[in-house]
Amino acid sequence: MTEPERFHSLDALRASALLLGIALHATMSFLPGFRELRWPISDVETSTSMGVFFYVVHIFRMATFFLVAGFFARLLFERLGSGGFIKNRLRRIALPLLAFFPVVMPLCILPIIWAAKNAGITGPGPGAPQNQGFPWGHFWFLYLLLVLYALMLIVRTILAAVDRGGSVRSFIDRLLHIAFSFRIAPLLLAAPLAALLFATPWWLQWSGIPAPLYGFVPSFPSVAIFGTSVLFGWCLHRQQSLFEFLRRDYALYLIVAVLASFAALYLVGVRMNMTVIPMSPGIRAAYAGVYMLAVWCVVGAGRCGDGVAVGAERALALPVGRVVLDVPGSRPDRLGIAGLDDPMAGALVNQVRADPDDHRRATACQLSLPRAVDVSRQISQWPEISARAAARHDSAGYLIAE
Repeated sequence: MTEPERFHSLDALRASALLLGIALHATMSFLPGFRELRWPISDVETSTSMGVFFYVVHIFRMATFFLVAGFFARLLFERLGSGGFIKNRLRRIALPLLAFFPVVMPLCILPIIWAAKNAGITGPGPGAPQNQGFPWGHFWFLYLLLVLYALMLIVRTILAAVDRGGSVRSFIDRLLHIAFSFRIAPLLLAAPLAALLFATPWWLQWSGIPAPLYGFVPSFPSVAIFGTSVLFGWCLHRQQSLFEFLRRDYALYLIVAVLASFAALYLVGVRMNMTVIPMSPGIRAAYAGVYMLAVWCVVGAGRCGDGVAVGAERALALPVGRVVLDVPGSRPDRLGIAGLDDPMAGALVNQVRADPDDHRRATACQLSLPRAVDVSRQISQWPEISARAAARHDSAGYLIAE
């Protein structure tokens, strides 16, 4: 039985977002303006740099989670079918939500109540979260994900019934291909969602994308924006050739993301403000636009499926005609279990066997490959070579691209 394909770079992306979440929440006590909310965890000392870090990371972190969830949702759906997918999501998402919510939420709320009493705080300050229904706390992500999965299954069932020939889905594939090939996909994704935020009168601009912290019916902006992320991830799995465009343009998207992020920060201010900030229609529209553009450009800069967390792979994502591999510590049996296949495995095994006196090194093995990314993917699975070392192109000579 063939082992299911594993997207290690997406695992790294998801893990990186989780680690950023720890750092993000650790900075909250020191955010400028947080003390005015009369939260007992706020510190008397504040840090502008931590405020900038919190704001910028908050722009893209949750959208990234939902995009990755959409990508793997389609992978599971194709592998397990609709019934297996539902069972898997109930076991992996709904069951942990039900099991850990009554345990974790008191551990979060009771220390805050205790600290508030000791600090003499009698009520929330202006802009602090108010009781608007059932409180999800940090579990809102899991609940909203279940809602979005249900909506995705409903939409897909209707689409499959109406579009039996697949013409609508083919049109969406072509549209995405054109949008990414002309580098306008972030604009097309950002524009309608920015218009939605602009038209939402209760939108708290500094907090960015609204999170459904309360109630069993998530707000429409939350469903629309995070649902678009899930849908985009679903489409990326359906049409993985889009990764080539993301690899090609990651530097452009990264530059635009940085500029848009700091433009948004300039318009809204670094000081945390959890109220509706008065803005002229022009400034409000500009802020919504640059904020959502930053969201999608950061996602594009990450290249989603090929190692946002491993910057070394970027040096490998270039069109090349040949590659010359230098492989220390190679053995034919290890090559066989390392996941190398097609021309690479055969050529490297033959090279090692041709040099029986020194199995530790297979040198100058020239292979014709259309793109270096094919090499980077397989090298990332190779236990004896790290992609980071391979990207250095120094005297170690692990990988030379021509």
